[in-house]
Amino acid sequence: MEAQMTNEAAVQAPAKLEKKPLLKRIPKWATYSALALIVAAVLGYGYTQQWFKFAKIGTGSNATETLGTAAAPAPTANAEDGVVRARQAFAAGDIQGAVNSYQQVLAANPNDFGTMGELANVYYMTGWIPHATQMYFEAASKAIEQNRPDVAEALLPVIIRGNPILASQLQDRMFDLQVRQQQAADAAQQS
Repeated sequence: MEAQMTNEAAVQAPAKLEKKPLLKRIPKWATYSALALIVAAVLGYGYTQQWFKFAKIGTGSNATETLGTAAAPAPTANAEDGVVRARQAFAAGDIQGAVNSYQQVLAANPNDFGTMGELANVYYMTGWIPHATQMYFEAASKAIEQNRPDVAEALLPVIIRGNPILASQLQDRMFDLQVRQQQAADAAQQS
């Protein structure tokens, strides 16, 4: 009878509930969704704070003095307003509105390699890699035309990843600019 009572006691005792850690109770899809939302928020905020401005590297007066080159022409107030509108549209999630605004600015200022770089950044961040690569190439080419090889050199790695053929063409243009600069320096020394 004692054996029978011990079995009954075992049956009557409540089983201990196992507590799972908090992270194991949250579904994976919810975790991934929250992570994606955080990344999107950081990227959006970073873009509005100009964290991703690849094409405007070294635009300070010291960089131009060191190179002995002329600075890129300053954009007009109207162009600045267009760039601000494009940034705001992108931050609000209106990708097409941002692209349209950047294209309007470029139609009025076709030599503005800074705006080209920002448009390329939008293309790149939204996954339009071929468009981004082409626009980075055009921005780098305009920078070379304006005697700013530092900008072209900064854009070269992303162009190499997107289209090695365009990268090769850009390297040729950069080399040609170096040769012209060296010839000009040699001619100045001889005079």
